Amino acid sequence: MFGGIVAGLGRIVSVKPTAGAALRLDVDVSVLRRRLVPGASVSVSGVCLTVVRAAPAGRVSRRASFDVVGETVRRSTLGGLAPADVVNLEGALRGGDEVGGHQVSGHVDGVGEVVAVDRRADETWMTIRAPRDVHDTLVPKGWVAVDGCSLTVAELGPASRTHGTFSVALIPTTLAITTLGRAEPGAHVNLEGDPLGKHVAKWMAARAVLSATRAYLVGDDFASAESEAPRSGPAALRSESASERQSGVAPAPAARKSRRRPPVRSR
Repeated sequence: MFGGIVAGLGRIVSVKPTAGAALRLDVDVSVLRRRLVPGASVSVSGVCLTVVRAAPAGRVSRRASFDVVGETVRRSTLGGLAPADVVNLEGALRGGDEVGGHQVSGHVDGVGEVVAVDRRADETWMTIRAPRDVHDTLVPKGWVAVDGCSLTVAELGPASRTHGTFSVALIPTTLAITTLGRAEPGAHVNLEGDPLGKHVAKWMAARAVLSATRAYLVGDDFASAESEAPRSGPAALRSESASERQSGVAPAPAARKSRRRPPVRSR
């Protein structure tokens, strides 16, 4: 798990095919303070990757290798990386570490496109077009991870059937130490939606399917047949009592259960 607080920029050293995966990335990870070992997790522009090779024990890692599978290539921007490209880096959180941003899994939901960068006197306003399933998890003032950066949704724009827009306000530090400071309209970024919003969106979708199924099964024909069916139980008793009151016929007294006293035994 990550906190979305990027440590700084890493540089791609090489990109090459490898057996069992789509490609292998060699990255200069000097910006990370902790020594990396094989099996460690690192967020590379928002994508959680596993270290498969690092500097020998006892040395500060300056280069690490990561295998990237086909699903990651399809879901993220990592497949388009080339040597000398820069990426955002963050090491995995440890128990007791401060979570300065929000809970970021590194499981990218999709790729967004920067559509506008408005550099104002007091802030830089960036608008991003996101896939509809990512847009549906966002709320104003909620969380979103953009290339691994934990950001606040400043404004939620309109959505079409396939896409929707949202805007974030970037501080100078974010612009200085992350790839977002270099992003221009047309740039592609990795997006991870609000983790809570994902579960709510899934629950709402399941509820909508359930409601549609119920509406289909309980149609007019079914409802009319149900109303004509003989009733039993408390509902039937209430119905019969009401009809008897309207007709003026007193209901028959309920039969009493007779109690038999036990015989007296003589001593």
